Amino acid sequence: MNNATLTSVLNLVSQALVLGGGALIVFGGVSIGTNLKDHNSPAITGGILQIGGGALIIACAAIFRSLRG
Repeated sequence: MNNATLTSVLNLVSQALVLGGGALIVFGGVSIGTNLKDHNSPAITGGILQIGGGALIIACAAIFRSLRG
């Protein structure tokens, strides 16, 4: 693989990670919001963990962006 192909692949992976992480953050927020009114503690915890996981995935996208230089 040449440098242009590697850069293109890293761009694609980075964009996919940001999209997936953002979706996970949104769904976690929806999960928290719907379960707050029911006082469902395990589901609220799951939503908080989903938001944290989405943030971690977006952080991985930032690492991939730094790899391409």
